[in-house]
Amino acid sequence: GLGFAYNPQILKPSQLPRTWADLADPKWRHQIVMWDPASSGTSMLLLQAALMRSIQTTGNEEAGWRYLKALYANLQRYTDAPPSMLIARGEALIGIHFEHQVLEYLEQDPDPAAVAQMQKSLRWTILPDSPVIVDPVALIKNCPHPENGKKFIDFIMSHEGQGILNHLCFVQDPSYGPPRYLNYTKAQELAHAMPLDIEWMGRSFNPICTRWENEVEKSKWLWE
Repeated sequence: GLGFAYNPQILKPSQLPRTWADLADPKWRHQIVMWDPASSGTSMLLLQAALMRSIQTTGNEEAGWRYLKALYANLQRYTDAPPSMLIARGEALIGIHFEHQVLEYLEQDPDPAAVAQMQKSLRWTILPDSPVIVDPVALIKNCPHPENGKKFIDFIMSHEGQGILNHLCFVQDPSYGPPRYLNYTKAQELAHAMPLDIEWMGRSFNPICTRWENEVEKSKWLWE
């Protein structure tokens, strides 16, 4: 699920954005961090989701582009570091990325006490009408070692393999619950999921990149 990280020592629950539209509010000016959409599929999905919501509600993309311009004006900067790290340090208020990227940040320390300390300065939330995607596994046609590929897929889908994946994401094995450090179920996450037009996403990828770079970014560089 795509959402955002925040620092509960700085932002109270009552202060959090409740919708994606809230992130365009000028009160978040220079307080949002994310990766560059030119190099990040996570941030590119944010752009595509905003435009899809616009198409679904108005029939065209233009309201989505107005929203993206307002959101861009609220960015502090693009970051090369994980947004979670900047949020935990108090360098920004909102860090946009997937839930597993927050879990990766927490999982880097095996000590539960250290993780509990980290969580005092880091939380993650998913908003209504958010992109929720599936990470698939597949065997490539005519691959050179299909038997090894099949063994790998069998392992991924085994109870042991699903347990490894469950550290960072929801899995298909029903015996596993939510990933550690998440406080909601798969059903609750799916209740927040927006419909995704995968064919449109494929067709629109390059045009969106071009318009973002030529129209949105050039309207005001982040470092001005």
